Amino acid sequence: MLDRSEPRFLAQLLECEWTTDSIREAYDLAVDTMEEAGFQPQYLAARVPGIGKPWKTFKGRRKRLESAGFDELKWVSLSYVGDAGVDPSMDWLAYISITRVEYDPGIWLGWVPACLGKKSEVFFKLLNELARLGRATHGFCTLRNMLNKRRSWWIGCGGWIQTGLLDDLHAINLLNERQLDAPFGRSGVTLREWIDEDSSGRGRLEHVTDALTAWHVPIDTLPETREKVFRAGRIYCKRFLCPYRLCDSGAPVTADFADRTQDKSRIEPEPYFRPSLSEPWEADGDIPREFRAANYDPMYGVREAGE
Repeated sequence: MLDRSEPRFLAQLLECEWTTDSIREAYDLAVDTMEEAGFQPQYLAARVPGIGKPWKTFKGRRKRLESAGFDELKWVSLSYVGDAGVDPSMDWLAYISITRVEYDPGIWLGWVPACLGKKSEVFFKLLNELARLGRATHGFCTLRNMLNKRRSWWIGCGGWIQTGLLDDLHAINLLNERQLDAPFGRSGVTLREWIDEDSSGRGRLEHVTDALTAWHVPIDTLPETREKVFRAGRIYCKRFLCPYRLCDSGAPVTADFADRTQDKSRIEPEPYFRPSLSEPWEADGDIPREFRAANYDPMYGVREAGE
């Protein structure tokens, strides 16, 4: 019996550029990889004319999808759940979704390494190949215990993408040149140079595609490294973009909100506001609790207050 409580590798590739040929090749590669790993797809969901959205058996829908063609395909998802009658979109043991909808073109990939042993490597290889086929501009892969977490870790293409910052720090970070060559605080070096200064503690860089480099961060140093990267201004924080905050809650607010607020005593300047995200910046003194090393567990994410 496969243990679905084991930690899962969770990966996402963002801002992909698909053609009909490349998305078909990505689909074929995903199916082949799942079969090679012993995780023959059991369920398929897709958005394409002639096929409804709900999950149906892979065997029953495969021919319909492939005969319908990929010209109008918006997304396709494959899931393996083992012998349990569970939700294929949530309680999977292996999951792959490929999308080319305008607002969120990307790839979502997840698997349980404890169920695969050495075959887990085929999914890392798949991740790299999908990054190449989709011409992804950034992404990540992390190992998490997903009990009660569901898919809350999956993010959409939010405002942070255009900032050149990292959405967070993960076990594997797929970074572009803009991210790697950005200034690391006021140290006078770039993020790339800072990593290379201490590969044993900060991790190593690995070429993935012409557009992406993988930064592998050791799990045992991830919380401390994550705090350092935030302090150097390289991890996204909404407070960077808002010039004001509410006095009572500290919640960041926009300049437009501040202009419309009649009671100006409710707001105060946001100390973390950065007029230019490309300029060197460092966090002095205390930082938000969600970025402190003591409040972060690589397997669960940010610890709630009191945990």
